[in-house]
Amino acid sequence: MKNASITLLRFIIFVFIFIFPNQKIHAQACSFPTGHGVLSGNNITATIPINGSLFWNLDGGSGFNVNYNPTQPNPSIFHATGLWIGDWSNGALKLAASTYSYSSSFDYFAGPIINNNGELSFQCDDFNRTWEVFGFEILQHIQDFADNGIIDNPLPNIYAYPAHQNPFFEEIHGFSLPDTPQGLAPFFDQNNDGIYNPYDGDYPLPESVSSSRIPSHIVWGVFNDVGAGGPHTYSGGSPLHVEIQLTTWAFFCEGDELLNNSIFASYKIINRRNESLDSLVISKWVDMEIGCPNDNYNGCIPELNTFYTYSTLDGDSLGIINCPVAGGMFPAYDNHATQAITFLNQNMTSFVNPIRASLAPNPGMSDPTQPAEYYNYMTGNWRDGSPLTYGGNGYGGSQPTSFIYPDNPNNPNGWSAYTANIIPEDIRAIANFALDHPLAPQESTTIDMAFTFYQDENTSNLEVINLIYDQTPLLQEMYDNGFETTCAADFCLDDCVWTGDANRDSIVNNLDILQIGLGQGASGTERNKPLIWQPFDSPDWNQSADNVNLKHTDCDGNGLINHSDFAWVDWFYNKSYQTVTTPDTYHYGNEISIISDPDYPTDPFTYGTTGKAIVQLNQVEDLYGLAFTVEWNAPWTAFGIEWYDTWVDLNFSIPSSPWNPANGDFRLLNKHDNEKGEAEFAFVKTDGNNSLTENSDILSLIFSTKYNDYALVQVPLRIKNIKAILNDGTILDYGSKDFIINIVNPNGGGEILATEDLEASNILVFPNPTSNFLNVKFEESTAARFTIFDIYGKKVFEKAMSIQQNLQLPIEHFTSGIYFLKIEMDGEKWVQKFVKI
Repeated sequence: MKNASITLLRFIIFVFIFIFPNQKIHAQACSFPTGHGVLSGNNITATIPINGSLFWNLDGGSGFNVNYNPTQPNPSIFHATGLWIGDWSNGALKLAASTYSYSSSFDYFAGPIINNNGELSFQCDDFNRTWEVFGFEILQHIQDFADNGIIDNPLPNIYAYPAHQNPFFEEIHGFSLPDTPQGLAPFFDQNNDGIYNPYDGDYPLPESVSSSRIPSHIVWGVFNDVGAGGPHTYSGGSPLHVEIQLTTWAFFCEGDELLNNSIFASYKIINRRNESLDSLVISKWVDMEIGCPNDNYNGCIPELNTFYTYSTLDGDSLGIINCPVAGGMFPAYDNHATQAITFLNQNMTSFVNPIRASLAPNPGMSDPTQPAEYYNYMTGNWRDGSPLTYGGNGYGGSQPTSFIYPDNPNNPNGWSAYTANIIPEDIRAIANFALDHPLAPQESTTIDMAFTFYQDENTSNLEVINLIYDQTPLLQEMYDNGFETTCAADFCLDDCVWTGDANRDSIVNNLDILQIGLGQGASGTERNKPLIWQPFDSPDWNQSADNVNLKHTDCDGNGLINHSDFAWVDWFYNKSYQTVTTPDTYHYGNEISIISDPDYPTDPFTYGTTGKAIVQLNQVEDLYGLAFTVEWNAPWTAFGIEWYDTWVDLNFSIPSSPWNPANGDFRLLNKHDNEKGEAEFAFVKTDGNNSLTENSDILSLIFSTKYNDYALVQVPLRIKNIKAILNDGTILDYGSKDFIINIVNPNGGGEILATEDLEASNILVFPNPTSNFLNVKFEESTAARFTIFDIYGKKVFEKAMSIQQNLQLPIEHFTSGIYFLKIEMDGEKWVQKFVKI
């Protein structure tokens, strides 16, 4: 088993090398970081960018949703949150800040800082992303190692994790990890050698979490404030030269509402300067919105290091609020909800509430625009330097204080925004923590935070705040004990339900649409689990369709298979929980055909030409559902990752026909990816009746050819993975044939030819990828000519021979890369792409 696991690991490494080629470390200015992940380990789904903001989507939307459902209004609790870091040392202010982090102005950049004797360099392009690991993967890894002390089944997310001196990282990703004492992504060190080596049983784990309590999801990234090499374009501040390592995680615990509605974030801030930061202040800027942005109050609980937002309006039965902002109608949580943020390992030193500039009662309370104004807020003052004062709106009083609205709004004698009758005017929150000692060069400090949502329909908008007072101490106790008091990791490992995988084939794709159509109207046991990409147990239903228990087909877990289940196929499309994908199936026949549109130019095409083809159903046979994939850039696949040649771009339209959803009770799904060279389609009835029997045009394919260096490139439009069904689950024998687009370049050299697929002629080429030999297997003895070209069209091997059924071509002397094997036999030609490792 050890040799097998090493072979598999080398395969993983090869795939990552080829897809992510080597990139150089550089010190030029870095661009706006677009990398982000989505944390989805429990009831909360949260966007995790690496640009200093949290929960702020790059398209300008907010992303912190509780019990996300694509079929319903889903208000985000946070509009955005931002990390502010400031220091006043040697008479100079240094500052980095973020709020909504637009690409036009920003202070943070992707990647760590490498300080080589004062010379700074950055790997911003390499680190413009996040890494994620799921709890079920960690548990599988732990069990694998516990079995015999050897990892027999290496998992890509575990081996690709960017932790200290990971020996597999550079081979997988094509770039090295900085070797710093602070390390990078946190992990459990099985043998305490200080090195992350998954082959030794090490695995990802946040620093504050016990090894016996595995989070359901971890997302990690790293960024810095100096990648531009000059003043910051957002705040105008001078760089601090800090590196920020961000770890976010979530737990799912059956029946534990507190943990299921909480996520955690850890900011590890490292001083990469050659001098100390003497008065470091770290702040969390927040624009929280429980629905409508103009009906919220903020408050804080200093003794619990917590601040929160609550709403003053109620939603209707559809979860909609008539909000006097931006057109009026906002998705909303009702008035029984509140959102809290808690500093878990630091003491909050002040809390201030700026107001959006256009609504602020005076300029001194509005959003900052200059570095000194940011720092005023960070040190517990107003924008203009006026002290925060007790009472009213906190401005212009006589009694200085550090915390605005520190009392429970349920206390009529306390100071809260509610008791002070403050007009809710899109108020922000800034919670601050001041380091009580200088941060020396290469020293780090960490601030851990919890983001917790509370809701209780049996309370009012004020009474729900009591839950924060009652449960925050419990959350703090969990953290202080390394979450030992939380539930143990217990992930489903057998016959698990995965949201969106309706037909239980390990991947969410167009075939799941057919399965939901077959199960329409069936009912069974509700699942009552978060609708996230995790494996969950579920009782079997007493019904099946196409040999699949319908508990898998109930995508939203509500105990009923209906239209709402289709949305989860869209949401999790292409998600897979297996590392080895199912091979494509090319079934040749006449039931579906691709023909030229006579109104468009015909072959051959030069680059830049537009053509059109039509997909026709030639034999309908009273169909209930049909799914297939159109492929136009032939791929090769390795370990679930695919490489494609892109000779054409393709778009499509659906002509009027019985398969047009507007003409019947149909569900249509299409997923179109020009980079991948595939478009996946599914049409299924949802009324329990088969469709009309009628031949028809079902797709129009419009393609535009792209420039290439070859004299001739043949691009096959090919239909694969066809599944045609009746409403009783009977699978019909449907096939198709290729449509060839010939692209010519008068100044090109070499040819890329594509004719019938090898599988159709019973010719097998394996293994692929390979290192030493390429095996070719025929159905019978034959004579053939074999030619191998490299990716540039250069001929590197040619030989004609008579063979029996099997042939072995030696390729160990080839350099690593992509090659094409052309087989000429009986006047026909076949081309197969293969990879030499």
